[in-house]
Amino acid sequence: MHVTFPKFKMGEEVVREIAEPASYGYVEQIKQLLFTMTKQDRETITEKYKAKIPEPLTNQFPAWASKDTANIPCFMTEHEQLELQHQGQKRSTSATGPSSKRRKTAEKNCSKCNQRIMGRQKHRCSNSSS
Repeated sequence: MHVTFPKFKMGEEVVREIAEPASYGYVEQIKQLLFTMTKQDRETITEKYKAKIPEPLTNQFPAWASKDTANIPCFMTEHEQLELQHQGQKRSTSATGPSSKRRKTAEKNCSKCNQRIMGRQKHRCSNSSS
């Protein structure tokens, strides 16, 4: 323990703990125990702790069906489901086509000669007199 007299407490004493430096001596003890222990002793200890491990939670419900075999109620007939899937596939293939990725821009034409203006280049009309 350490006693301090800080100014912000009007000089009253404050007791604080002194932090101890970290010690790693326990690691050496574990290492010594591990290397001095016989193989039979280690096996008995592992068997002791393996007995305490609980079984997986999924083993508690063996009668449950998997997702593939589960009989899930549905409000649509099989024909309606197939039709809906077919429509979804059409939409997904049409949305991924190259035409949907690019945005079409309107072609710009010169007001005097009605020729197409390319990009942002200055257009000089060949028919103009200037």
